[in-house]
Amino acid sequence: MIVHDGGFESFFTALVMALEREEEFTGEDDSLFATERVSPDPERVEKWLHAMHLSYGEEVISDFMALFFSEDLERERLSLRYALLLKEKGNMIRRALHHEIVHKVMRIRRAYFFEVHRFQGLVRFREIGGWLYGPIEPTYHILPYLWGHFRRRLPQERWILHDVRRDVAVLFDKEIHWASGFVLQDTLSRLESEKEKEIQALWKSFYQSIAIPERKNPRQQRQMMPKKYWKYLVEKEV
Repeated sequence: MIVHDGGFESFFTALVMALEREEEFTGEDDSLFATERVSPDPERVEKWLHAMHLSYGEEVISDFMALFFSEDLERERLSLRYALLLKEKGNMIRRALHHEIVHKVMRIRRAYFFEVHRFQGLVRFREIGGWLYGPIEPTYHILPYLWGHFRRRLPQERWILHDVRRDVAVLFDKEIHWASGFVLQDTLSRLESEKEKEIQALWKSFYQSIAIPERKNPRQQRQMMPKKYWKYLVEKEV
């Protein structure tokens, strides 16, 4: 059994080795079986991804990215079986939604990229210490696909996208920097300036002013914007 450490390069190094050796791979070191812990091989991973891109196209690469960043409990099994299906059937297999593996891969892909799209409109930046700070707690690890949207939208600003659940952040100051173990040194309310609090008050007032009481539909609102995403929405704060 081939074992990876959970990192991107380690995961895909293990996947490539599993394909070559026709073995299984996992992120859990199970002592019941003989295991081999892989050393990440970035060059090998880049070569494999490039070959997959040439053979099957960008959409297939994004399928594997969604599997990995979804952190799904079956991502190792699904990645390996999906790669084998691609080798056997080509990228036409993506249309075979009746196949168990393909069905699960496409379901995870849809859910992952839907959350990426959803958070493009749900991030609420707050000014703290000269930075625009946007905290989020997504279901999936979406920062790798989310930050590019804000680099295009806010190219002149200094901003931070912070996945609070995973303690990972992307900092942009003309260049992109990744920070793991990222935490704020104080509460948001104490870090925010008086000007920021005034802006938030105006936004809440505007949000309330455009609401039409007769057309309120809490059930539909929760369907369009699930309550689990409300925590960092300024307009939803009391």
